[in-house]
This record gives sequence, structure tokens and C-alpha cells, in this order.
Amino acid sequence: ICPCRCDDSNTEEIVLSNGERYKPRYHIVCQGGIDISEGDYVIAYKGESIRGEGKVVKTSSTNYYSYTELWL
Repeated sequence: ICPCRCDDSNTEEIVLSNGERYKPRYHIVCQGGIDISEGDYVIAYKGESIRGEGKVVKTSSTNYYSYTELWL
């Protein structure tokens, strides 16, 4: 959908809205505001190979800097 950066997540733990604890494997930062929601399945490519993939457990976006963060 857009250019992005996919890193191994160094976030220890995320507490989801239902109280469940989750340790994300990947942290993706995308240019612009994209329409991806928690529960969506995403794949980040590095060239032709898959860099990271999984179900989105948390999203965050900004309006001033125009980027979106995803934790998988």
C-alpha cells in the first residue's frame, strides 16, 4: 500500500483494550495516513522477500508528521 520501514520490535509488552498482554514481533512505520486497523493482516517486503508479517495488534497515527505506526 505504501513505502514503510519494518523493524524488529523492542517493545516489551502491549496491553490490548481487552486487557490481554501481547509482545509484538515487528514495528512498522508507514508514510502518510493509511487505512489499516487493528486485526488487519499486513506484510512488509524488503525487495522481493518478506521482512515481516502478521496481525496488527496496535496502531498509532499522527496528523502533523503524517505517518502511521503498526505493531504486529
